[in-house]
Amino acid sequence: MIIAVWLIAAGALALWFLTSWGMHALLTVDPAHVGDIAALIDRVPLAEGLSRWLPGWQIGVRLASEILQSVFGRVGGVAPALLQILWVIGTTVSLGAAAVLSLLVTLLRSKRALPVPRCPAQFG
Repeated sequence: MIIAVWLIAAGALALWFLTSWGMHALLTVDPAHVGDIAALIDRVPLAEGLSRWLPGWQIGVRLASEILQSVFGRVGGVAPALLQILWVIGTTVSLGAAAVLSLLVTLLRSKRALPVPRCPAQFG
């Protein structure tokens, strides 16, 4: 059971590392690159078919790109420090939870007395 706890914690940490890395890559991008999305929207292949399934998708993508550009512009220089703080907090919480669950499993296992195996009766 302890191995399962630590395997789950390792998986959670791997996802946390990937998420932190992705957020760092996303938040440290130049905000001007987000503005280039408007030019790319006009060149999307099969845009007519997409408009049939999602009417107004071009307006939504343009609005999202403007919001992202303003958020990236404001976060700017504090993004790496903020992400490091969040990474440390998330890693500490994940490892702490795994340690507490391991301790809980150990305590519950030691409280429960294991039955003594008996030898089957010998006939003959």
